[in-house]
Amino acid sequence: MSDWYNAISNSYDELYGEEQSLKHKTIMQLIGHEKFGVLVDVGCGPGNLLRDLRESCDYAVGIDLSKDMLRTAKKRRGDKTDLVLATSRMLPLKDQTVDCTTSVSTIKADSNLPQILDELTRISRRGAILALGFFCKPESITPPLLSHAQNVSRVSDRETVYYLRLNR
Repeated sequence: MSDWYNAISNSYDELYGEEQSLKHKTIMQLIGHEKFGVLVDVGCGPGNLLRDLRESCDYAVGIDLSKDMLRTAKKRRGDKTDLVLATSRMLPLKDQTVDCTTSVSTIKADSNLPQILDELTRISRRGAILALGFFCKPESITPPLLSHAQNVSRVSDRETVYYLRLNR
């Protein structure tokens, strides 16, 4: 997967920019004017959402599995943003350190889903926000964690954005 994203990194915005922009706007509307200490964007790609959410946090971390996507994101990041090469199934972050996690077009309904959702929950503080674009078919079963979402927005024929506050 990382090889494919490395190969398209220079043309990602041309290929998917408009589609991703609509998803990012949905997430930004859901987050509103809320401020966070630490915000993490899992699957940050070229860093567009990190750039757009720059004023919503004191510190941001972009995580992606593609070195070339992170190179592009480096050009767009703010001074209070770090970028990390990692997979969403094994996030290199301490437990309960994140106030808001975003992820667009990274998570899909497959066998890795429980592991990814466990990782997102592990890094999240009590009361943290999860704003996740999740690839699923309309007839897919909603995972238990996402069934507690305060807002669910179908943003394309294959992706739904879930917005929830963790109260564990």
